[in-house]
Amino acid sequence: MKRVSSSGLLTTGLLIATALLVGCSSSATDNKTTTNGKCGDEQKISVTDHISSQISAFEQKNWDKAYGYASASFQESINKDAFQAIILRQYSFLINNSGYTFGDCTANPEGILQNITIKSDSQTYELIYNLILEEGALGIDAATILTASENVAI
Repeated sequence: MKRVSSSGLLTTGLLIATALLVGCSSSATDNKTTTNGKCGDEQKISVTDHISSQISAFEQKNWDKAYGYASASFQESINKDAFQAIILRQYSFLINNSGYTFGDCTANPEGILQNITIKSDSQTYELIYNLILEEGALGIDAATILTASENVAI
């Protein structure tokens, strides 16, 4: 298989990256981001559970639940209808994915960055999620498409 870059999708994804996905849940794990570097074990579990829960809501087309994983600041700037439209138009691969894997997770005082690879049909997407803590609740503030590639059999 050969991976061919899809720069048009990448450009589109970057244009709306600051206003994308969502997250807002209270977690019993320690999500402190007071140190720089790799996420601790509890942080990584909390972050991957949070993102997985949102993806599961997308797969079920449960927009209210998916929107509920948003950070409060995201929800203040993007309403539920706009959120749904963005996902359907630009991130439909989250709804119809055929699997995903988590990569590096890094923490800093501003939040947590989680890399994720998502497969959908014959394409693979590399994203980075930006999660923040607001009043002790973890929330997805943005997701940026880093690369989008098509798997081509030769």
